Amino acid sequence: MKRSTAIAIVLIMGVLWAVADLGSKHWIQLHLATPVHLLPVTSKDGKTICEAYRNRFGIQDCKSLENKVYQVEGPLKLKKGAPLKPVLMDYPILFAFLQDKGFAVRLHTWHKKAPVKTIDKALSLSLNKSDRKMQKILKTGIFGISRGNGAVLRDRQLKKGRIYLLSSRRIVLIPNLLDLSYVENPAGAWGILHSVSPNLRRWLIYGFSIVAMIVILYLMVFPPSYSLWVLFALGGILGGAIGNMADRITGGTVVDFIHMYWGRFNWPNYNVADIGITVGLIILLIHSFFIKEKN
Repeated sequence: MKRSTAIAIVLIMGVLWAVADLGSKHWIQLHLATPVHLLPVTSKDGKTICEAYRNRFGIQDCKSLENKVYQVEGPLKLKKGAPLKPVLMDYPILFAFLQDKGFAVRLHTWHKKAPVKTIDKALSLSLNKSDRKMQKILKTGIFGISRGNGAVLRDRQLKKGRIYLLSSRRIVLIPNLLDLSYVENPAGAWGILHSVSPNLRRWLIYGFSIVAMIVILYLMVFPPSYSLWVLFALGGILGGAIGNMADRITGGTVVDFIHMYWGRFNWPNYNVADIGITVGLIILLIHSFFIKEKN
């Protein structure tokens, strides 16, 4: 096999893995919810909360919405540098509604056991956005749950112009064994850098990713073998690295969603990129130690 053909195979496999990874993460972001990553609906999506979430997200079991949907007030027009303390007196929980993404993000109003003082700081802690994009979010408005406002009933009629947020949703694939649940991982594989400061963690992860990409590119040009298994393995590793790297650049964290569990045993959530990297490494190790190339 020619070297150019081998490189083409690795690149094609890498692109396929990256597209599958980023596409699955995008779908997950629009269909799963947690208390910090919420799914919005308005009266345009249905007459009742149940109808709205069924029409937009395909949620069939309305009982799953019980005590999980909140009506938010807003938009709260806050200017750059606005102090948070007076806002939190009326709205203890704040959200940035990312219209271009289709979900809402809960804003961090505490950092290192101390209250966040300004809206700018809350946005910077919660979103990996440029200053210009954060200013755009401020112009759109910040939303909040007013003090004493609890969850609303699933059959409640939606009020025109109001936004409702779903705070919890997972998709069970195999009961007591496998589900899809949303997790943001800022700390690397298995959270190994969880105790490291965010700035140092960011540089360590970026540095490791750059080194890994250099190694992968070297192996593309000088593969240990022209076996299709090896080339597919390199493509999986390349695509996985691209997918997770793109996630960190655009969102500051990696989205993990495949959750395996059995009884009290819980395997850390992972994604399609992790599958490509792990399977690729296993194939390379098997090939290196157990398969001898014919001369």
